[in-house]
Amino acid sequence: MPPRTRVAVLTSTGRHQVRVHGVKPRTTHWRWLIQLGVAVWSVAMLGHTIATGVRHDYGWYLEQWALTLEGQDPWSTVADNGNAYGPIHTGLAYLTPLDPLAPKVLMALLFLVSNFLLVRAILRRYPVPSPSAFALYVLLVPLNALVIVSVFRWGDNDALVASLIGFALLARFRGWLVLTGLLLGLAVLLKYYPALLVPFFCLDKRRFNWAPLLAASSAVALGLLLTWATWGSAFLQAVRFGADRRPNLMSVFVFVEARLTDTWLIGLVEYNSVLVAAVSAMTFAAAYALRLSWIEGSSIAMLSILFVYKIGHTQFYVPWIVLLVGLLIAGTPRSRLLLYTFMPMVIYLSAYQAFFSWYWDSGRLFPDGAFLFEQSWMPAFPLTLVTVVVAYSALLASTPSLRTQTKSDLINSIAFSSDARSNG
Repeated sequence: MPPRTRVAVLTSTGRHQVRVHGVKPRTTHWRWLIQLGVAVWSVAMLGHTIATGVRHDYGWYLEQWALTLEGQDPWSTVADNGNAYGPIHTGLAYLTPLDPLAPKVLMALLFLVSNFLLVRAILRRYPVPSPSAFALYVLLVPLNALVIVSVFRWGDNDALVASLIGFALLARFRGWLVLTGLLLGLAVLLKYYPALLVPFFCLDKRRFNWAPLLAASSAVALGLLLTWATWGSAFLQAVRFGADRRPNLMSVFVFVEARLTDTWLIGLVEYNSVLVAAVSAMTFAAAYALRLSWIEGSSIAMLSILFVYKIGHTQFYVPWIVLLVGLLIAGTPRSRLLLYTFMPMVIYLSAYQAFFSWYWDSGRLFPDGAFLFEQSWMPAFPLTLVTVVVAYSALLASTPSLRTQTKSDLINSIAFSSDARSNG
């Protein structure tokens, strides 16, 4: 009888110990090599973070933080420097006396720690080496220009949002629901859009767990009460600014506002917040109907929300990339299918960010790169639309065969995949 090996498997519902027949005990050398590679990449990215200094929106962050340190209202110049952020962003001001780059370095460090822990979760999920799984990870993070530019070169605060969502993913996989909600609440207090993800972290195959929602709501309520006590209602200016901003970059509403102002479609620009909320609600209903796991629902929800949001900034997609790493960790047939569906969009975002950042960092954005503000929606709109449609089609096709998936099915998908056979 073939030897049996006990392996720890991380699934969307927690960590399980199971016995697998005919699988050799896992070796450690490849695991250490992968972790060493990630560590070396992390050191390089931290060096890149420091070497690139102040770029992109980070210069505006410093202006906002200067107001905080002077005891002024940090949202008083919202129309000038675009402070559409929450109180945690404002709190980063108190790191700048150490060094102007201290918040940027902190955000990069937290992202790197979150990423390293996610890699370890992938290693636990695939006890037998899976080249395809780690090829997907490499495309998602280490070779992704969206991550390298937004997180490390530019220091956009979406890096901190992505880090908190990464930690929330790890907590949710382990069943630590209250901690999951608290981490999501902190992400909301940094930038408000993660609030739309909280219900999806609660919904898992038609089971709704209130713990993450209550924990996140408590964290946000406490954070806003403290903010109100310190600065009054000034933070509401950020919410209003975010709702009133004009469409830009990859949003199709750039075209709507420029060419279709006499049609009913212009209402989708003026009341874009309502459209985003409606799409979020419809996605939640679809996740319930299709019995999606929390990570599957969250990943397709994030893309759907960004698709209809009028601000088409690429850095908003960094948290979505982290959610896709969560799909890789889940490792079920349906989550892998969903991840494969999303990969063309991931590759496009990486290429676009590399292209856009070259114009920005070389000082050629105006006038040479001005076309990006008018035409970036052209490839992004059809690609995102096709991605969402194909994703739902794949989910519809796969739902009947996955309703009664058992633990043994899950283990077979790991131990007897083609990658496992070729490396076992």
